[in-house]
Amino acid sequence: MRYIPLSNSIYKRNRRNFMNEMKGNSMAVFNSNDIYPVSADSELPFEQHRDIFHLTGIDQEETILLLYPPSKDDKTREILFIRKSDNHTKVWEGEKLSKKQANELSGIDSIFFVDDFKDVLNSIATKVDTFYINKNEHYRANSPVETREDRFISWLLKNYPAHNVAKSNPILQRQRSIKHPDEIDQIKKACDITRKGFNRVLKFIKPDVW
Repeated sequence: MRYIPLSNSIYKRNRRNFMNEMKGNSMAVFNSNDIYPVSADSELPFEQHRDIFHLTGIDQEETILLLYPPSKDDKTREILFIRKSDNHTKVWEGEKLSKKQANELSGIDSIFFVDDFKDVLNSIATKVDTFYINKNEHYRANSPVETREDRFISWLLKNYPAHNVAKSNPILQRQRSIKHPDEIDQIKKACDITRKGFNRVLKFIKPDVW
């Protein structure tokens, strides 16, 4: 494992803080990043979208988080969708998270497989007025690649044109700038690993060594 997972209480707090800033009668959806292909049968290493990781601690592709604060039922206030693993996946890609593992990492009790997402979304979308979408509008953002989040937003607005839209990103930018002490400890640990690696490499550096 690349890092030691944080306590799911941190992700519970992060979700609670985000939902406290949402407008009434609204819902929010967050998507994981895509896995980007290199060739017909090879891919780049997966890198999770920072926002969904901040809210769930889940570091896996095809993950979706749905937040619905107005719900009177705890089971539909926070819903996580994960990729379903099969024998082919286990052989060629390795084990994916089980629902139990996803619950332990995120602290979310309601977990479905991603194939159920549109049905669950529709059952909630008909009850709300506003969708929170996670569009990065940073002034330096300039990507020619349509992300999984971009594709979802296009699909959502096409299928639910009568809903209002609000931005998740400004809320998350403020909240993510304030780190939990445990997050700071992990950042320090990562810096220390980098320092040790750099100093080790310096011992081998000399002229004509590349």
